[in-house]
Amino acid sequence: MGLKNWIANRFSKESLVQGLFVMEAPNGVVWRKRDYQNFAREAYMKNTIAFRCILERASASASVPWKQYDGEDPTLEQPKWLKRANPNESFNFLVMRLMAFYHLAGNSYLERVGPVTGENAGQIKELYVHRPDRVEILLDTKNQSQTAGAIIGYKYTLNGKHKIWDIDPITMQGDLLQFKTFHPDDDFYGLAPTEPAGREIDTHNESTRMNKNLLQNQGRPSLVASVILDPDKGFTELTDKQFTRMERMLNEKYSGEGVGKSLIVEGTRGTKVEPYGFNPQELDFLEGGREIARKICTAYRVPPQLIGIPGETKFSNYKEARASFWEDTVIGDLEYIQGELNNWVYAEDSNLFIKPELDNVPALSHKRDKLWERAENSKFLTINEKREMVGKDNYGPEGDVIYVSASEVPLGFEIDDEEEQEKAARKELESKGFSETEIEAIING
Repeated sequence: MGLKNWIANRFSKESLVQGLFVMEAPNGVVWRKRDYQNFAREAYMKNTIAFRCILERASASASVPWKQYDGEDPTLEQPKWLKRANPNESFNFLVMRLMAFYHLAGNSYLERVGPVTGENAGQIKELYVHRPDRVEILLDTKNQSQTAGAIIGYKYTLNGKHKIWDIDPITMQGDLLQFKTFHPDDDFYGLAPTEPAGREIDTHNESTRMNKNLLQNQGRPSLVASVILDPDKGFTELTDKQFTRMERMLNEKYSGEGVGKSLIVEGTRGTKVEPYGFNPQELDFLEGGREIARKICTAYRVPPQLIGIPGETKFSNYKEARASFWEDTVIGDLEYIQGELNNWVYAEDSNLFIKPELDNVPALSHKRDKLWERAENSKFLTINEKREMVGKDNYGPEGDVIYVSASEVPLGFEIDDEEEQEKAARKELESKGFSETEIEAIING
């Protein structure tokens, strides 16, 4: 028995249902069930509300700087990939692409690149984000294998060419990391917010198209062409040829750019053409569109005020809405990224870790100010405890002290009567205009 098999048999945990996944993917590939191209086209590229929600969340995550820490060395040198992820992208732009794919499709994939031999083997030199529609999950299809049904790799396909990243089915470690949302009906791919919001997005898009056509047609849906039947005058009905010709003429010449032009119909003795349209109240589609937009914002967890949708009363102003967006949405995204990257980049027994620096985020300044104020006004914390409370390093043993106001004394402490009398005497002499030297001479005289 090889060392790898011995480790697998010694330390792996057998699942009662893991092997059943093989039955769902007999060829080892788990196919995506959703149409990413349709998501990208209808949501991000055509719908302004979904576009802004996705971009708002991705840009917010990308605006925060990151820093590497060591539990024993706070002055640790920062890795280059935290500043420049690859020759074409900064780490912040890479985070924006990572989260944009994540919110749009429910899945996002991050690749690490570095030397595989030499003294720097295993170190990260570059990071890349890959489009989720090009990546497929590979499963172990060997029914007798202890890891049957587990993920053993990812397959990337572009222009008929393939690249495969192997994944250790025991440790789930590899050079490609999948970010995914929770999906109650899929064991391998995440659920995109775009999917539950799909009906609202489609409705919003169709509403926009319909109203554009109405405005282009001057608020008139179409024309009513009435054929006047008059057998006495020899006019009974249109022939098939006449009907087809008239219909084609109305569609081609008097719709779109032909709106508003005069209409000439041959044989007007027996034909009556008149427009009909909607009244101004029927054309007021703004409120309905706003309600749909609010539902789209709800799916993406973005306050409608940030998108510029009027009529919301949940927050009294833009500042409150933005603060709630960061506290309830963005910080959760950042914590998810932090947890996944730390688990993927560093060994389990390593003291190294990365985390986002939130101290300079303008939307959270009010929360930070209140925290500093509470720490400053605390009377029962040491200097080191106050600094740790606001995220600062301690001073060492010199900081393990508590400072109180000199005017404060412990309960039960009795003030010396002579000392009190001296203070009263000094105050009385000062009120009468004696100098400090004269007061000292009088009291000590």
